[in-house]
Amino acid sequence: MEVWFHDNDIKGKKFAEMVESGMRKVATSRGVKRDTARYRTGFCVLRLCSAWKIPAILVEVGFITNPEENKILQTDSERQGLMQALASAIDKFMKGG
Repeated sequence: MEVWFHDNDIKGKKFAEMVESGMRKVATSRGVKRDTARYRTGFCVLRLCSAWKIPAILVEVGFITNPEENKILQTDSERQGLMQALASAIDKFMKGG
């Protein structure tokens, strides 16, 4: 699992950290990452949201090209745990977290 935020988005960074912290309890985390670490201008959706002052993140819960992660993602209980952790973190952030 990885959580990305746009480099210029302070609220997005806090949001990403909250989501990663909650999901780390149910998944192996590769951490919180600035999108400009990979692309100079960042991911388009995160860059636009940052410009519009909308906190935004991208969450990659697993990689289907990784055989071990693909197997996990095919398990209903694993997907359910990931989504519950994600929903809980979003709820916490929206409530001022």
